[in-house]
Amino acid sequence: MLELGCGTGYYGMYFVDMCAEYTGIDITPENIEIFNRKIKEKKRSRA
Repeated sequence: MLELGCGTGYYGMYFVDMCAEYTGIDITPENIEIFNRKIKEKKRSRA
């Protein structure tokens, strides 16, 4: 799945679990940083 304008990952957090592959693209680097932090936190909470 390719999401253009993923922002901070509001929908992306759902898609990450539902898709074999997910790529989120956003024009704002700060949004990507926040989204990456959310994914790392989610992985830690699963362990």
